[in-house]
Amino acid sequence: MKHPVVGTIALLAILAGGAYIGWQFKDRRVEGVRNTSGPAARAALQASLGLELPRSAYDPSCFEEDLEKTKLVFAGFDIPAIELPDLLSQLHDSNLTLPGFQELTSDNTLFESMKLQSSKVDPRHVWWKLEELKNPRCASRTGRRNSNQLVWRVQVCAGETSASNYRVYLAFSEEPAEAAAK
Repeated sequence: MKHPVVGTIALLAILAGGAYIGWQFKDRRVEGVRNTSGPAARAALQASLGLELPRSAYDPSCFEEDLEKTKLVFAGFDIPAIELPDLLSQLHDSNLTLPGFQELTSDNTLFESMKLQSSKVDPRHVWWKLEELKNPRCASRTGRRNSNQLVWRVQVCAGETSASNYRVYLAFSEEPAEAAAK
């Protein structure tokens, strides 16, 4: 080869061009995953859903995930049975997204749908164990906010863990209306 320097420069130019194209067309998804329990989960529930758990609620867990413009929140906590109606009704009356206690029914289709989001599907949800609930009651609600720009859906499932306690699971999603229409 008479001009090895020219060949080396040409090869470097091709590699630089490939790197430039790769940089320009890289996947720019913004993803954020937060998995919390205890006091951090209480704070996450309040920040993400506006849900302030009473002091009597215990063993809270929260999993938050941001996929591009879609927000997902999965949560679970235990609460004394006597306080659950007041908690859900209070939130329902304050125009938050949770269904009221009176809307919880024995909806097996919704229960099975929520069960599919278990730790068997996603190991980050190790505490998501709806199959352990006795007499589960579920409800869901969808709506729009921010001048109909965002579509949200919340699913709630509550079931007895003992005679005096309930375990509550929440699955919340929110995405731009144009993405939901596709």
